[in-house]
Order: sequence, then C-alpha cells, then structure tokens
Amino acid sequence: MIKQNRVAILDAGGQYVDLVRKAVERQGIPADVLPLNTNLGKIEGAYGAIIISGSPASSHAEAAPQPDPEIWNSPLPLLGICYGMQAMVVAHGGEVAKNAIREDGRVLTQIDNSHSLFKGIKKDFTGLFTHGDFVKTVPEGFVILGSHKLSDGSVSYSSLAKDNKLGVQFHPEVFDDTPEGYQLFKNFLLGIAGLTANEDFREKRLEELVAGKQKDIAKLASGRDVIAFVSGGVDSSVAATLAAGVVPKQKLHAFYIDNGFMRDEDDLVIEALQAAGLPVKKIDAVKEFEEPLAQVTDPEEKRKIIGKVFVDIQNRLVADLKLTEALLLQGTNAADRIESGHSTGDSHTMTIKTHHNQVKEVQELKAAGLLLEPIDDLFKDEVRELGRHLGLPEELVERQPFPGPGLAIRIICAAESDEVHEPAAEQAAAQEFIDKHTPGTKVHLLPIRSVGVGGDERSHLSVAAIFHADLNTNQLAKPGADLPAHFRETINRVVYSLSGDTLRVPIVTKTLLTADVRQQLRHADKIVFEEMRSADLLGKIKQFPVVLIPLSFNKTGERSIVLRPVTTSTFMTVQAMLPGRGLPEEFLQKITNRIIKEVPGISQVFLDLTNKPPATTEWE
Repeated sequence: MIKQNRVAILDAGGQYVDLVRKAVERQGIPADVLPLNTNLGKIEGAYGAIIISGSPASSHAEAAPQPDPEIWNSPLPLLGICYGMQAMVVAHGGEVAKNAIREDGRVLTQIDNSHSLFKGIKKDFTGLFTHGDFVKTVPEGFVILGSHKLSDGSVSYSSLAKDNKLGVQFHPEVFDDTPEGYQLFKNFLLGIAGLTANEDFREKRLEELVAGKQKDIAKLASGRDVIAFVSGGVDSSVAATLAAGVVPKQKLHAFYIDNGFMRDEDDLVIEALQAAGLPVKKIDAVKEFEEPLAQVTDPEEKRKIIGKVFVDIQNRLVADLKLTEALLLQGTNAADRIESGHSTGDSHTMTIKTHHNQVKEVQELKAAGLLLEPIDDLFKDEVRELGRHLGLPEELVERQPFPGPGLAIRIICAAESDEVHEPAAEQAAAQEFIDKHTPGTKVHLLPIRSVGVGGDERSHLSVAAIFHADLNTNQLAKPGADLPAHFRETINRVVYSLSGDTLRVPIVTKTLLTADVRQQLRHADKIVFEEMRSADLLGKIKQFPVVLIPLSFNKTGERSIVLRPVTTSTFMTVQAMLPGRGLPEEFLQKITNRIIKEVPGISQVFLDLTNKPPATTEWE
C-alpha cells in the first residue's frame, strides 16, 4: 500500500473538527475533513494517517454514527479523539456508558510518557475534557496510557492504545486548553505515522489561501454586484477586503447597518473602514429591527429575526440600487458556522446557537448561489493572520469581537415582572454542595437561563450566582467548574457578585428590547471599555461581553449587569478571566463602583466565572 503524506480527518460531528484540521496543518502536513462513514478504499493509498473527531452522539447508542468497520483492521495509524476513542473501544468489545458527573474544561490527568504518543510530555498532563460518556471497560489487548479519578471515586481513562490505534478522551486540538496538544500531534503524525513536515507549508498556504479565495469570489460573483455588510470587526473587514481585490469598485457596495443595538461608535468604525480602503455607507435601520423584536424574549428567535431583517435589507438595497441580481458577502467565520450546526464533512453536528448570519434566509441565498462567505473555514486567529497579510490596520485586525446582533443578544429579556420562588430541591442541593467545598458562601439558582455547550451538545440551563464577601482566585475558579459538572442537568453557568453579599432572592424585572433598556446596557458597556483602555487591557482581554439580566436584588424595577471577560485564540473554547488571573482586582472594583453609581437602575454587578465549555462566550 502506497502511503501519502496527507491526513484523513473523519468528521463524527464534533465542534472542534476544523481545529483538528488546523492542528495537523500546523505540523506542515495537509489534511482533508471527510464524512465519518467514508469507505476505507477511498482512504488507503490517498492518506498516511486517520483521525476520528469528537461527536455529540453516544458511541453506545443503537443509532450511533460509525466509521467503516474495516478501518480498525487497516495498517494506517489512527488517532481517535473523545468520541473517536469511545467508538474504538465499543468496536473492540469494551464498554462505554453515561456517568453521573460530567467533565467540561481543563482537567489534570496522569499519562504514561514512556509511550511514543506522549514523548517529551510531563506525566502530569492538562487537557480539555468535555464529555458525559466514559469508558467503563477497557477492551482486551488495549493498554492504558492515561487516567485519573473523578470526585465520586470512579476512573476516567484519558488515553488507550492497541498497536498503532490510539485514543485520547481529551481534545489535543484545542491548544488553548491542552498546552501539550501541539507536541502530541507532532508525536502522532511525525513519529508514529512517519509523515513528513513541510516547513514552507504554512507560508505557502497563506499565499495560496488569498489567491484561492479571491479566485472563488471572482468565479461566484462572475460580473454580478456584491453587497457587503461590514461592522468594523475583523471578520467582515477581511471578507470585504478579499472581495475588493477582485470585484470591480462599481460592483462592490459596502454598508454599515445601524440596527439600534450597536455601541456608540458608528462614526469611528466607518472612518476606520474607509481609511482601510473600503468605501462604506451607513444605513439607519433601527426601526426595521425594533418592530419585529419589540416583544421577543427567546434567544434563538431573536437571532433568527435579526438574520432575516439583514436579508430583507439586502433585498431592499438590490431594488433601491436597481441591480438585476446581487450576492450577499458575509464575514462568517468557522466558529459561527460550526456552532450553527454546519460542519465541514458530516451531518451529525448539533446546533449550539443559530448565528444571525446562518439563519434559514441566508441558507436559501447560499442554495441559490447568491452568498459569499470567503472566510467560513477560518478561526479568529487565522482571520487576524490573514488580515495582517492583506495589510489591514492593526486597530481593525485586533478589534475585540462584537456580535452582529449587537446588544440584542446581551440583554436577557423577561416578559413580566415577578416575585421568584427558587426550586427548593435544586436550591438545597446546590447550597449543600457549596457548603462542603466553599464554606461561608451562599448560592442562588437564578430564574434565568443561558446557552452552553458540552460534549458537542447545546444546553440551555440555569445560572447559579454565588455570594461571599471575599473569595480568592482559586476559590472563585472552583465553583465555576464544579457546579456545572455536578449539576449537569441544571446548571451551565456560574456568576459571582462583585457588589457584596445579599440577603434577598432576586426579583424579575420586565425587560424587553426597548430603547431605555438598550441605553442602560450601552452605558454600562461604555464604562467597561473606558476602564479597559485606561488599564491598558484591550490587547489582553480577547472579548469582554457586558450582559444585562432582568433581576433585582435590592428594590423592585432594577436590573443587574454581568461582566464576561475572556481569553482565547479561536473562540471555540474560552477561559474566564478572574481577579488575580489576568484581571487586576482594582480594575474590576472600579468598574463595579462606576456602574452602580453612574447607571440608573442597576442592582448588582456580577463576574461570569465559567469557561467554555460548559458555557458559551455569549449568554444567548
């Protein structure tokens, strides 16, 4: 069998499959993402190694997606990641079952570094785990390369191997959370699989990337007009710049849409875009967004309405500009596409949240050949790299992400005001857990839900708020990880009160997407960014969502603010930034004091303690 210097990545529907592709390419080796059930005959002779991705499915379920069974007998080296390892275990007669406790986030495990997979890696290994199914029985003939104990005393097997068929329960492709992931891929690809790194591959890939994407844009546009919606973020700016290189000036129409949910920085954004060579016009579309969103509280419904209105505006522009036909250009990135349930090579990917640029109306444009998404296979760090290569100014390249729907998805709505009665059993269980692990701390299960992700699945669960006069960084990190892990069906996000203790349960305040509510959040958001600039933290904090929640802890009619500073490179996972861990305590205290003092009607300020997974970056 002739072995090619290329990797086949079999997509089982996991959120991180494109990160696997990226991890392989960082070794200087090309890779293709293929459907999980790709016939072995199409792989042998064309590839030198196989990787099976994670999945939202359970490998022990009757209808579990499976690779070609002949793959397990192939001489090609194989690495199964998360679901990929579990599918290998089941195929060889082992047992996989659901566990009472989940693992979501960074976990310390012990590995056998005498094995070639872990060459040059310390025995104490930190990796990103996100799963609810666990290997219970190791198949005959397999060796255990890694394991650790859970808090209930059960064992979590982190790595197994049989000959050149290897499995890891963690995600080595997520370098932000698995620091030795790069070395592990190097060991597997260059060592075990015997593939060869091409040192010029990445630089050539960048040059070929621009040429290939511009060729695709020119081919699809084919003399037609292109309407580009740009927000000033790096994604839409890079997409529009790519198009500007091949679409004639008179055919490219760039617009900044004021939907009423943006920050007070329209003029600054438009000036920056025009300085970068993009002739942008502003459209006031506040009423077009306000009316259909006026009474909407459901987060998915909000995103779908916003996406539809953007397409409606595009259709209106086609008529106003008297264009025969026009394509819509979007800055959809890989994370947007994947979280919206559109995977590269498989149909098993679950929708975590429908991004506004992936709604039904947009998919209809795509089916009709009227959609341009030139960067939908790139993650944020890759988009930034491409932006620099294209010569975009650093202020655009490094601009903090701001969601297309704007503040609309950072306002948690409530249809009516109400006194809240906490669910007694769940509340008592959470308080008992906190009493054991963080004494002197009170916990409230808040009467609001947030979107989360775990094991490649979407969750929409309760938020737990903890109150304590003074907790250090380690004490804050623990409940942020432990509460969602132990209350897997109830909690996916934990916040900490920066405003001190409280003796009251929260009161729900009626909150809709009205102008006064938007201004309340816009004011708090402005304070946060003023203080970030003052503390020189804009480059260190990768994104800082500021969220308005419809809860008062003091008097009727007030609301509260949640601060969500995170660090990441891809946004497929994020690390919550905590006081003393990336954030100066005085910085958070100053923001809290200013918001309480300067923004009318704010009851409490909270800090979001939760990583992704189990919580998404944005709350909705």
